[in-house]
Amino acid sequence: MFFLPIWRCFGKLQVLSTPKTYRKPSETLLIPLGITDRECNANSLFPTVGSVSILDSSFTSVGTAVIVNPITATPGKGSTGIALENVALSGVSVAVADTTGATLLASSALIDEWAVGPVYEGATSARTFSKGGKIGNYRRHSTLLDAQGNYFERAKPQYEDQATSAFVHTKDFGCAGDGSTDDTAAFQTALYASLGKILFVDAGSYILTSTITIPSGAKIVGETWSQLVASGSYFSDARYVTYQCLLYRLGNSALPY
Repeated sequence: MFFLPIWRCFGKLQVLSTPKTYRKPSETLLIPLGITDRECNANSLFPTVGSVSILDSSFTSVGTAVIVNPITATPGKGSTGIALENVALSGVSVAVADTTGATLLASSALIDEWAVGPVYEGATSARTFSKGGKIGNYRRHSTLLDAQGNYFERAKPQYEDQATSAFVHTKDFGCAGDGSTDDTAAFQTALYASLGKILFVDAGSYILTSTITIPSGAKIVGETWSQLVASGSYFSDARYVTYQCLLYRLGNSALPY
């Protein structure tokens, strides 16, 4: 099964983007990657493995920008991933260091791309581990960037100025969202029937057994833990691309999502 969350929630994966600026020494990032079992038992707040992605951000006068536990390639015993992309440094002594004091990445004016973690190329069995560096033929595609060279982003609308009558619920159209009922037809009906209003996806897991189409002009907002779950034979063969959702724009040119 594949899960498409309507409401984004991050657990072990922490994404720092917006962009974010770190300006004080106290804002060094202490990333709990590779904590030992004994340490984890002593402090249950920290996982034994974890990952962090820092995008389109800057560190100013923070000494060491990122501190992690020592990196190891052993699965389940160390860091699962660090990704730095388009990160500016000013007044930073060390970009990334571990808790022994070893420098993993020296400071520079701009880190265009640097990553630690498992690398899979060609097959899931073809696993290597990067202990720091560029991965593959990295590049930022210009069509994804804004005028400042950051990834384009737009704040999610809150619809706080809308009356309650402007909203309709997926369950108003027969969706179960119970994680077992096939909601494909009901969810598709809800998408078209809600045009002109705001479709509220109630909390739940909506089973989709084939591709649904999100029509132009649709407005969708999800409650916490609402998710679309691709399930069944239609999505079962990894050799073929099958899309869970298709977005439609003017001219009905389909865009997979």
